[in-house]
Amino acid sequence: MRKSTLTLFAAAGLAVSCARADAPQHLWLHYARSCTTPKELAEGKKFVDLAAAHGLNGMLVGNVDDLFRQGQSARDNVRALKLYGDRKGVKIIPSVWGTSPGAMTYSTPSLHETIALKGMPFEVQGDRIVHRKGVTPIRNASLAEYDREKNVFANWSAEHPGVGSFVDLEGGHDGKPAVRFEPALAKDKYRHSRFTQKVTLEPRRRYRFSGWVRGEDADRYFHPVVVSVGVDNGKDAPMTFSSSGRNVPKDDAGWHQLSVSFTAGESGTVYLYAGSWNMTDGRFWLSDFALEEIGITELSMRKSAPRRLRNAVTGVSYAEGKDWTLAPRKHGEEVVLDLAKGSAIRPGDQLLFDCFIVAHGGPKSNSSTCMSDPQLYEWLEKSARTIREVLEPEVWMLGIDEIMAGGTCELCKTGKKDLAHILGECTTKMRDIIRKETPNAEIFVWSDMYDPYHNANVRLGACKGTFEGVGDLIPKDVGMMLWYGEKVGKSAPYFAERGHCLMGSICCDGKDVAGAVRKWKEGLSAYPELRGFMYTTWINEYSKIDTFVRELK
Repeated sequence: MRKSTLTLFAAAGLAVSCARADAPQHLWLHYARSCTTPKELAEGKKFVDLAAAHGLNGMLVGNVDDLFRQGQSARDNVRALKLYGDRKGVKIIPSVWGTSPGAMTYSTPSLHETIALKGMPFEVQGDRIVHRKGVTPIRNASLAEYDREKNVFANWSAEHPGVGSFVDLEGGHDGKPAVRFEPALAKDKYRHSRFTQKVTLEPRRRYRFSGWVRGEDADRYFHPVVVSVGVDNGKDAPMTFSSSGRNVPKDDAGWHQLSVSFTAGESGTVYLYAGSWNMTDGRFWLSDFALEEIGITELSMRKSAPRRLRNAVTGVSYAEGKDWTLAPRKHGEEVVLDLAKGSAIRPGDQLLFDCFIVAHGGPKSNSSTCMSDPQLYEWLEKSARTIREVLEPEVWMLGIDEIMAGGTCELCKTGKKDLAHILGECTTKMRDIIRKETPNAEIFVWSDMYDPYHNANVRLGACKGTFEGVGDLIPKDVGMMLWYGEKVGKSAPYFAERGHCLMGSICCDGKDVAGAVRKWKEGLSAYPELRGFMYTTWINEYSKIDTFVRELK
């Protein structure tokens, strides 16, 4: 960092300084699991021992967001882990308030970000109003139309026909033809083996895409059925990318049906994908597809998520409570409406239902918290107060990353703010809530949503627009946990020049952990803003801590 920047940063009087000693001050273990039960506490202590034995001085734990609702025994167990960590010289660091899946949404479902459905077709059946399924335009779903010589199917496109993909008349599901994919490693540098069709659907309606898959010696993880819902009306329009995947173990040659539900965008343009993004061995078959219109299962009950039932012919609206009511239903069941006594709705009326549902997006179809809802911050204040009482944390880790839904609900739209300002205000409020409870604590956050070289300038999932510019809208005393090693050479100076402390989250799930650590160390060690590194694993791989520590010396 330039001297002038350092001077400005010091003059700001921030609670946490980025000055460091010759060696990084933080060496953490990414554990991030729950420790609220006796069994989890015992397991957590083992990992505290593991961290201490290797000279690590911090460990992230999870499932503490709603400690204020979990009961005294849960709080006692978390407290016991904190005290055990103190004795071992390992700080217990709460990893809190993640955005995907959304913070506090499991405690308060109404906090989910929502997206509008428009014109869902309903009809009267007896004394009930039920969803009326429409016709879907998928073509050649059974794969009955094909050119065997060219190894292509009508209305579908496949990568590398006759080289990586083939017409198979005997290997399909229920006697139907199939497309067979051989390993694409030698044929496609991206290892793609995908089957695609573009369709046009009714905008803002719900659909389900499904297909059957079987594998042979295909033990790598892939997503056999993936739906991508794109829109053509500008960069600010939301999109979704949802998928359903299955491991295909070597000893399982049976057929498995996979399906994914999604909401069509404003344009109705949808790309149906089936196949693998990372196939390196074995082969697999896809067969017997279906696309159907479905009803509403995740109706939002937020006050800011209005519902309207109207006549499809006349446009007349019918009043909830007077003409119709929501029928009781179990979780996962489709929405059904009850006719009210004396209703103006008549048998045979064709109806359209407008409402809001939980917004999902991204390859894991994640939901996110609505960052515009004032109730969120009321819950976070309760959360922070209890975490402070139980853990007395010296460091907090905000779980904001990979936001897959935002800017689409009524609260977000009426606020007339772009996503950058919505996230900037959310981060600032979270920081202020933590500062109120623990004024001198350090605060870190995953860097990707603030990083123009990572996810800040990318339209993710069901988000309306991008987060471009958010890096200039957040407090300087929120440190950045960098985790995209390929971009660290650009990301580190970007945040350092803005006065943020830095940490490196080094993923140790790969084969060459030593090489990865050396690259991170080389990329960050020159920055006086560096506070340390974290041993990070997403597959519970803890056998390489020796290598991690050795390479950092």
